[in-house]
Amino acid sequence: MNKKINNTGGMQDWKRFWIISSVSIILGALSFLLDHIILIATGLVQNRVVTYFFYSITLLGETYVFAGIAVLLTLILIINKKPFLAFIATVCVNTEAIFILKMLINRPRPFEHLGTTSIIATQLSSFPSGHAMMFFSIIPIMVKNFPRWKPVFWTVAILVGLSRIYLGVHYFSDVVWGAIIGYGIGYLFMKLGDVYDWRYGKEQ
Repeated sequence: MNKKINNTGGMQDWKRFWIISSVSIILGALSFLLDHIILIATGLVQNRVVTYFFYSITLLGETYVFAGIAVLLTLILIINKKPFLAFIATVCVNTEAIFILKMLINRPRPFEHLGTTSIIATQLSSFPSGHAMMFFSIIPIMVKNFPRWKPVFWTVAILVGLSRIYLGVHYFSDVVWGAIIGYGIGYLFMKLGDVYDWRYGKEQ
């Protein structure tokens, strides 16, 4: 009886996932229509204080900083006896996906399109936002294991995404698709961890 209930719950979870995925893809497609409008609007509202704030926030997604964050979160999972293999797999696969997608799509960054100079250092191309992919990818696993911290994980991920748009290194659609793809990767590995019982770091 319990197995049947669990199977039904799993089917509902996947059904919900595909519905959300379909809606996200539609919204992602529409996001391209807002790229230039948001780019222009962002340029009009920039000021020194907000720029400094978002510059500080965007540093969280830099490779050397995020690597430290990933190690810290892995240790937190281990110390709290939570499964951590899905988290590690998410970060590793997401990193490779970012590189591959950027190389294949090779979209110029907004400041390159405008012929201006970026105020922060950037690497590779614009689409998708690697910063957004990284932070949104860890949400499913971290929220599942630490649900009380859900507002924190979502807030940080959204602020990092907004920082990339505000600083002019990403289009709105870069961030939207980075969030969609990243979250999808994190959700996939979270479910795989459940299905195959990745219990490392958890008491048997």
